[in-house]
Amino acid sequence: MNNKVRNLLRYAVMIIALVVFSYSSYKLASIYIGYKEGNDVYKNIQDDFFVPNIDQSEGGDEDNNSEDNNNNIVIEGDGEGQEFVFDFESLKKLNKYAVGWISLDDGEYISYPVLQCEDNDKYLRRLITGKKNTAGSIFVDYRCEGGLDAKNTIIYGHNMRNLSMFGTLKNYYDEPEYYKEHPYFDIWVGEKQYRYYVFSIYHLNIYDNNTYQFKYETDEAFLQYVEERKQLSIVPIDVGEITAQDKIATLSTCVRNHDELRLILHLVRREIPKEE
Repeated sequence: MNNKVRNLLRYAVMIIALVVFSYSSYKLASIYIGYKEGNDVYKNIQDDFFVPNIDQSEGGDEDNNSEDNNNNIVIEGDGEGQEFVFDFESLKKLNKYAVGWISLDDGEYISYPVLQCEDNDKYLRRLITGKKNTAGSIFVDYRCEGGLDAKNTIIYGHNMRNLSMFGTLKNYYDEPEYYKEHPYFDIWVGEKQYRYYVFSIYHLNIYDNNTYQFKYETDEAFLQYVEERKQLSIVPIDVGEITAQDKIATLSTCVRNHDELRLILHLVRREIPKEE
């Protein structure tokens, strides 16, 4: 092989390497920009729709405020532990498909609006603003009649690499004792706040459709479903008796590097304790 051919091959390899590097840099930059855009949008939404509780901040009568306790949250990082109120009506004006809000640890790990529309595709890769983004939105399965008030509300969210959306849910599976430090979520159904306690954690094969049930012919069928979900859990969790009158939620997200698996958390709805 003469020097001319060697030089041509060397230049070809260099050009290919440059193209690969440029493309990889572009993809990484796009991912970073997408992550930042999604984070910024949802951070701004939290700031817009969790507004200071004026009665509390102005030293209003505690007895007069007691009726609003199911509508308040303490946002971490505000420096003063200030109480905030969820402005659901304003959120509905931003997006007519808004049905509530989900929060973990006062919003430190998860704090997002929850949507429900006519299918499960629209907000899979769209932010609440409607703009396309890989983060998508947290949304309720369109088949759940009553939305967050369904007997079993199925809620989807992406397992993002930057731990946004449902990215932190993997901790429940990776660290079996994690649930003891994070035993519940707060979910606003419209303007009403409820506490949802984790009672089952497991991986699900996507070909097993039994988990994604949202209708039950009888109370016995519902209780059997709950018991079966408990048996699947990687750790036994005692949340007290779950009755036929209770409502539950199913959180579902993908499992990284396992396309055929989903991480499932089942939660049971309870009222907010009176002392809070």
